[in-house]
Amino acid sequence: AERKVLVKYYPPDFDPDKLYKAKKLRDMVPKKEQSEGKKKGVSVRMMLPMSVRCKTCGEFMKIGTKFNMRKATVEDEDYLGIAIYRFHWKCKRCSGELTMKTDPKNSDYVCEFGATRNYEPWRDQRCAETAKAAVRKLEEQNDILKSLENKTYDSKREMEILDNLEEVRHLNKRHANVNHEDMIEASRKQYMQSLQEDVLQKDAKEQFSKLRRKREEMMEQDAIFERKEEDDESSGDEGIMGMVNINKREMKSMVKPDPIKSSSGPVFKRPAVKLNKRVKVTPKPAEPAKEVKACPNPLEMLAGLGSDSDSD
Repeated sequence: AERKVLVKYYPPDFDPDKLYKAKKLRDMVPKKEQSEGKKKGVSVRMMLPMSVRCKTCGEFMKIGTKFNMRKATVEDEDYLGIAIYRFHWKCKRCSGELTMKTDPKNSDYVCEFGATRNYEPWRDQRCAETAKAAVRKLEEQNDILKSLENKTYDSKREMEILDNLEEVRHLNKRHANVNHEDMIEASRKQYMQSLQEDVLQKDAKEQFSKLRRKREEMMEQDAIFERKEEDDESSGDEGIMGMVNINKREMKSMVKPDPIKSSSGPVFKRPAVKLNKRVKVTPKPAEPAKEVKACPNPLEMLAGLGSDSDSD
């Protein structure tokens, strides 16, 4: 069979007019039987409003546990015209009979038979507050000075509460007079100002980066220029050393005696290149050696002389 029946079977002799409504069925039952049913109770499905413990087996049942309970009205008992109901259910372990009833005075439930309620600290706090109020009322009845002290304390406390309340009202009134359009305009101006500051900061960062780049380029150019100067100085020093280490023969060729003032000693000619200038000087090429005639052989010379004497 299907879990969810979509099509139901209707027999051929089915007549919907013969069906009775729930109200008609209730009217058909005699009132005496209805009252007996009310006394016996109505089956309801509800959760436990409190944590209880079974007295028979000691089983704990926490708040929110679901049970099928029988609900019945408590006869000859009410609170200010409010009916009190009793609930019957069974323990889930030993199937013992457990009962509880409503407490409209304290807006709570009370365990009546077969179970005890677990400890709840908020219930003790409420009981302590009620006991304190009862003790204070009794003291005020017996002692006039105590009642006067309590009244002054209460009046002082009320004044503090009123002052705090007036402060809160003043704050609410001040907030109520605030114009929302002005607030929106002020927030918009603040936002635009923050945007302008961000733009200015961005421009300043860009300018700083440009200046930094320019400075780095200038430093690179200065380094290149210094390197070139060092190279020129090293090349000039080499030229000077080359001129100092000139061959003695070349120095002699550069020196010529003055025919007029021969007694004053040799006069050196001014060099063709100034040494103070950083110019690379290449040494002059050496002059080619003059051809020297070979000396005649002395034997040949004697032979020549002999031939001349024979002829004479």
